[in-house]
Amino acid sequence: MAVQLVDDDTEEFGGVTFAEYVMACFDVIQGDEADWSEEWSEVLQARSALEFVRDALPPRRAALLTEADAFWKAYPEAFNRFSRYHHARKDVKTALAGWVVDADGKTPEIPRNHWWWRPVEQGSPGAACGTRDDRSHPTPHSALLHAGYLLLLTD
Repeated sequence: MAVQLVDDDTEEFGGVTFAEYVMACFDVIQGDEADWSEEWSEVLQARSALEFVRDALPPRRAALLTEADAFWKAYPEAFNRFSRYHHARKDVKTALAGWVVDADGKTPEIPRNHWWWRPVEQGSPGAACGTRDDRSHPTPHSALLHAGYLLLLTD
């Protein structure tokens, strides 16, 4: 199925698409927010949108998706906590509206292989085994880190 990003304008976001801009916040789950972050509100949609066009992304930009996946699987409790609203309220038919369209201009459903739309189970393949204190691997989450990812993507 040929799918394209709805907003693939890179001028407004310094050389990256809006979806890539949003995905650069993938590590916000390690931040100080207890339950929710505005930065996280569209990350799963952005992740799915970019997965649809992954093969067309330059390798450096596609690597961000691999890095995000590994990070989320390494911290399943934090990922599940931040994603629980999306997991509970998703509508597979409309969740990606405004993000991607197929060749007929229709919004595709969330594919089953987009695992990030479901909770990650501890000990599942790719997830960290056992439990980890969310602070044991602090990842700085700031505008500076976000800017660093964007510079890397446009480099």
